[in-house]
Amino acid sequence: MTGAALATAGLKVMPTCKLLLTNAFGLLSKLGEFQHTVMTARPDIAIVTETKFTAEKCTSMDATLPGYQPPIRRDRTAQGGGVAVWMRSGLAFRHLEQVCCGELEVIWLTVQLKSGSDIVVCAAYRPGSCSDNDISLFEHIDSTIDRVRRQGMNIIIAGDFNVHNQDWLRSTRTSVAGE
Repeated sequence: MTGAALATAGLKVMPTCKLLLTNAFGLLSKLGEFQHTVMTARPDIAIVTETKFTAEKCTSMDATLPGYQPPIRRDRTAQGGGVAVWMRSGLAFRHLEQVCCGELEVIWLTVQLKSGSDIVVCAAYRPGSCSDNDISLFEHIDSTIDRVRRQGMNIIIAGDFNVHNQDWLRSTRTSVAGE
């Protein structure tokens, strides 16, 4: 279908956005490799989960990338975890800090694309140590999606959710959170 046909059908055409998502399991020792990947792929938005950054170990200046704005970070107060987002220089965005919730490792952004369209981006990490019954991250994302939809905006949700379902990628079990 063309964009016009999609609009006639009541569907929105997704603006172009190149996104890179990776789980680093500790990014500080892999910054060179990450920089090479980003410089090769040239995404508009680069999301890393499980950065394991802390304010003491890594400043935002330590994690800058040529051609990208300093990262927006959500570091865990204890060891491990964390999420960070790098935005291509010149890409207008707004960090929606008021949407963040408690200790959840989530970053929300409104991004204005080259087409002039705005999208909402959610970058999230749910620790593998979470109880199968802990669905607080999913409840937070679900309620935020409802608010975003009312504004008529497109949304991208990216992250590592550490859930399992037998219907996904050869998983041998289905966790409560993965149902």
